[in-house]
Amino acid sequence: MTTSNTPIYASQARPWLKFYDQKYIDQTMPACTAFELVCRQNKNRLGETALEYYGRKFTYADFIVNVKKTAAALRAAGLKKGDIATVVSVMTPEIIFAFYAADMIGATLNLVDPRYSVEGIREYIEEVDSHLLICLNVVYERCHQAAKRTHVEHVVVLSPADSLPLPLALGYKVKNLDKNKYHSNVIHWKQFLAAGKDESIAAEPYDPEHACVVVHTGGTTGSPKGVMLTDNNFNGIAMQFSACDTLFSKGQSLLNIMPPFIAYGFACGVHLPLTLGIKVVIIPNLDSNKLGSLIWKYKPEHMFGVPSHYQQLAVDPKLQNKDLSFIRNYAAGGDAIARGAEQTVNDFLAAHNVEFPIAKGYGMTEASSAATAAAGRNNKPGSVGLPLVNTLVSAFEPGTDTELPIGQRGELCI
Repeated sequence: MTTSNTPIYASQARPWLKFYDQKYIDQTMPACTAFELVCRQNKNRLGETALEYYGRKFTYADFIVNVKKTAAALRAAGLKKGDIATVVSVMTPEIIFAFYAADMIGATLNLVDPRYSVEGIREYIEEVDSHLLICLNVVYERCHQAAKRTHVEHVVVLSPADSLPLPLALGYKVKNLDKNKYHSNVIHWKQFLAAGKDESIAAEPYDPEHACVVVHTGGTTGSPKGVMLTDNNFNGIAMQFSACDTLFSKGQSLLNIMPPFIAYGFACGVHLPLTLGIKVVIIPNLDSNKLGSLIWKYKPEHMFGVPSHYQQLAVDPKLQNKDLSFIRNYAAGGDAIARGAEQTVNDFLAAHNVEFPIAKGYGMTEASSAATAAAGRNNKPGSVGLPLVNTLVSAFEPGTDTELPIGQRGELCI
């Protein structure tokens, strides 16, 4: 029996669990690679669309074939279990295939923002000692300069047009002439895939220590550091969000507007939806002025963005008289949202027949982007919500291992 004076600790009480179904509280995390989880979860849906890129659709079967082809090509380029390839790109289908292909062969992608300087890119290549570099053609010259005096042997170059439907691809190439002078160690994406045709597509066994990616974050502590996220990190996020089963359903779609070089972009924007059987609509380089038009065109039930995206939506004239009742879960992360701004967005959503207010969360790169979520009915203005179902959040005396009772101020530990 406890009295009113007995301290209650979050680690024992876990009061947030009353908001979750018991089957999710009891779930065990899958002991498999991120790629294997997507395959398992969609084995009966191979003909349904997994990815859409400017009108080109990839079914789950297409997705699996492309991942395996990319895995063979990575092996042909010399990448093996334990190696780290550096990727400098926006989100495209090729980058998604490369993520799961590297995962399949036990390798890791070092994800770098293509806006970085030559020195910044070089630093990240050297940090992980990459011998293989994958980059977008529009940043090739900077990547070439950055790769000098490093151990990079091969450079795979891709174009945003590589996966476009043919008429759009031709139009893109006419408008964006590729004037790069490529060096002898460069191979273009289609040649890269062709070079892997005789290589093995066998998957490496699941290794709980395997890192899928290295992503860079400065957090609040200064210069960016590389954070290694494992299969378990990615699968943990996807399986915990499956507990929001009133929001997420197979066959829905998600507008992916976040870049690949942040944990939020890959964990919530790619792996989470694919695991839950939700189509990912890829927008590689968002012009925020076009966000309203994109939402009206694709009518996605889900989107993960930053607060400014939603503030812009709330004043977008293209959406003013539209019925947006298709929206299930539009979530803001990556930055704080002011109470006034949150109210403005919620007023806009309610006026356009959206059932739930804007979802929010709290997390960090080291927690694969999300640790708490305020979504659906479990949402309160100004709150970052409840810990995810298999996540423990508690307050500790700063700098110690001493947990503090619920209600006391301390350092938040996840």
